[in-house]
Amino acid sequence: MYNLLFVDDDQWIAESMRTILNWEDFSLNPPYIAYGMEQAQEIFQKVPIHIMISDIEMLGYSGFELLAWVHEHYPDTLTAFLTCHARFDFAQKAIRLGVFGYLLKPVNEQELADLLRSCIQRLKPPKEETEETPARQIPKRMEKIVDYINKNLANPITLSLIHISEPTRPEPI
Repeated sequence: MYNLLFVDDDQWIAESMRTILNWEDFSLNPPYIAYGMEQAQEIFQKVPIHIMISDIEMLGYSGFELLAWVHEHYPDTLTAFLTCHARFDFAQKAIRLGVFGYLLKPVNEQELADLLRSCIQRLKPPKEETEETPARQIPKRMEKIVDYINKNLANPITLSLIHISEPTRPEPI
């Protein structure tokens, strides 16, 4: 399941996003809600956010600032704007900043659903908890090397003799 964050300083709009769609249909957990940049940053630091949808104009800062911060600190997060501004200069700036989508308020449920489907298709599947990371594989390799050396102390040992091959990994799609 993926995590979604809505950021909007209009509490009514932000809260209404919780019930607009059936999130499980999109492989999404119920969305996180933030009413400002600081609150959004706190959520990012606590949980992995895969998709962020933010307003552009909010009290004290802009969604552009938040987008720049997210791209700097969490570059794998897909971002979109949900705004009442149909201004070309805003859309152009959003594109320059690498936004994935740009929706207008009031949000059309079908457009939001289409955006989320596109985001999910673009995201890599979440890593399985059981998948071994390279850091977890090191102790196992070291055990094999030490075991080989202990069994062959009477023989000359070279690096090529104790080489333990890398596990094969599937090619990325």
